Amino acid sequence: MPNECSRGAPRGRSGFTLIELMVVVGILISLATLTAISAAKVQKDARYSKAVSQVMNALETARTQAIKDHRPVLLAFTVKTERSGNASADGMLTDNIKRQWTRIVAASYIGESKPEKTVTDIRFAVYDDMFIPHPNFIPIDLPEGIKVAAPQMDYDRRDEIWITQPTFRDSNTNFNDMEYGSMIGVLFGADGALLTKITGGGSVNAGMGKYVIIDFDQNGYTNGFPASAPSAGGSKYFTYDFENEEPNIQLAPFIAVFNDAAMRELYDVNNWKGSTNPLLGEIIQPCSTYGTGRTRMNCDQSEYINQFGDKIYFNRYTGRAEVQKR
Repeated sequence: MPNECSRGAPRGRSGFTLIELMVVVGILISLATLTAISAAKVQKDARYSKAVSQVMNALETARTQAIKDHRPVLLAFTVKTERSGNASADGMLTDNIKRQWTRIVAASYIGESKPEKTVTDIRFAVYDDMFIPHPNFIPIDLPEGIKVAAPQMDYDRRDEIWITQPTFRDSNTNFNDMEYGSMIGVLFGADGALLTKITGGGSVNAGMGKYVIIDFDQNGYTNGFPASAPSAGGSKYFTYDFENEEPNIQLAPFIAVFNDAAMRELYDVNNWKGSTNPLLGEIIQPCSTYGTGRTRMNCDQSEYINQFGDKIYFNRYTGRAEVQKR
């Protein structure tokens, strides 16, 4: 006969309810998501920190090389692309781009370009101070998405406006569909001090001195720009339109390292296409005041870099660089 006392005894629980399981799974998913976000942020911060260190090391290497060579050495920030094909026309892009990097190259001074050159593509031969790639410097590729900016130093010199390397669009052969970009350089003299020009311009270009050009193909003259490039006054000589171009380099008194990929997530880059005319007049906030083109791009970029970029300044006398953190 069963024990009367055992009839009403509650049975022991053998597992979790569905609701409890759902709560546990939800907590695990939340923790996994937070972990993934934290890991991604750490990875991005590590890539960015690496880029700042690469730039600082390259600057010191170029400065040391200038002292060792006892001649000016230029550190330039160019564009390197990885393409899906090899087709090209007039230097423009006719095939798809897989990836792009900001590439740091160093170049040594070889003198002024020769005015007796008579080549169709020569641009302002008598205006140029020519450099060639330095044999003792291995080019450095910054992590993808990281760029270097400098104050605008072309026809409309404005130290409150940041400019940077271009981002080439896939299969882009239309100048009106491009973003304005520049080749930026930091120039060290034979004593290691920072230079903003080497030779004077005389009556031709007394204000800025001769323009600095890297002769990448070492043919003795600048390759200029395609005949299809828009005519935008003097700014066309500073515009970096295609990968292997040799434009006038904008020598920077100070620079900034910033995350261009992160910046592009915050702004509508379609507003940056169009006219390459240099900015005239004071930038007006907010940036939405401007429609499209270079002025809108300059405004958006300057706004972002001032908030999130790491600025690098140079000692006036020694040329040594120092980072001012965000």
